[in-house]
Amino acid sequence: MGTISDIGNSNVCVKCHGGRGNQQTMIDDNNSGRVHYLAATGTLYGDIINTGYEFGGLDYAKPSFFKHDLIRLNGDSPETGAGPCSGCHMGEGAGHTFNVVTKDEATDNIMAINTQTVCDECHSSLTAGSLQTSSDGYQDALDLLQTNLVGSPANNDELGATHNYNYLSGEPGAYAHNSRYAKRLIFDALDYLDNATLNGNITIDTALYPDAAVWYGAEASGIALRP
Repeated sequence: MGTISDIGNSNVCVKCHGGRGNQQTMIDDNNSGRVHYLAATGTLYGDIINTGYEFGGLDYAKPSFFKHDLIRLNGDSPETGAGPCSGCHMGEGAGHTFNVVTKDEATDNIMAINTQTVCDECHSSLTAGSLQTSSDGYQDALDLLQTNLVGSPANNDELGATHNYNYLSGEPGAYAHNSRYAKRLIFDALDYLDNATLNGNITIDTALYPDAAVWYGAEASGIALRP
């Protein structure tokens, strides 16, 4: 577990939303429920905090195209920018609610991106609809993981799969905060649970979990490769 660099005004968010636990605390305490609810900073900086259980030998490093951790930072010292947390949740359009999106009260579907101007700086084609599709896929994948969890974990990998579910099911924005980290944590847990081996592929029942299949880019047969 490393240290997050100065992220300006967003530093205040880290203490509560950093997770207050990670894979090492899970192993040390033999407890899969040590990650605090809404661990958004723990997701955003997953490669540093190692919030999720990362299966041995697999890559969880931040990809070069990932820039969410750099949003609204000026790069000076001390940092004078808003940083990613404040930059999005207190950015243009968020108001006093800290809500990045507006949802339909009846369906809970995303109707508008309140901070669209912030997103548009990098994402030219991001819409409320495409964001909702990602959210649906993420929730569907979590449902799939939940159905595959073992009742009494017999080793760290089984416990880690439960840890990933507990952590991410309490972090509803992980698909937006750091989608590849969230995808890999769920995928690897599913990959291990199906035969206690990490094969780099899983099979998703497209009839039962269609949104998860889309989120993972599965073939028509339901086979998906590690993202």
